[in-house]
Amino acid sequence: MENCTLVYGHELLGRKDITPMDLLVGLLILAFCSLQIAFGFVNLWILWNVKIFYNSFGTILATRALVDMSSSVLHICYSSYVTISQRADYSPYMAIVAGYLGYILAGMSCSMHVFLAVNRFTSVYFPLQYRIIFKKENCVRITTVTFIAIIIAFIIPFTCK
Repeated sequence: MENCTLVYGHELLGRKDITPMDLLVGLLILAFCSLQIAFGFVNLWILWNVKIFYNSFGTILATRALVDMSSSVLHICYSSYVTISQRADYSPYMAIVAGYLGYILAGMSCSMHVFLAVNRFTSVYFPLQYRIIFKKENCVRITTVTFIAIIIAFIIPFTCK
């Protein structure tokens, strides 16, 4: 290995030269994320127009769809752009922020999947208590507390040294 100065976050920057594989991977990221956003809008349209989803299940499902769509927007704006362009002239902190945003959105998406599973479990095994446990207010509280907890959990590494 050559003697050189270590630039913090250099591994997050592009290589400055674009290969055909970079183009392929970047365009695949762009295509799949665009499809996910399109299907997310279809999902939200169905949730909005079908009355059977006007309950806690629909609320949690809509939140999950919005979080997944936000993650895809992040991938389109950052991941596909950097992969296709291989630029190295921006701050590595931009990559670190994009990574943390991605982790926050992934954590929120996973927790919404868990809440969907708990919601379905409750509806099957405790049908009489379902309306009491999963009121709309409770779903909003669960979503808000989860989002705040995930943000706090991912900010702790910044504050602790």
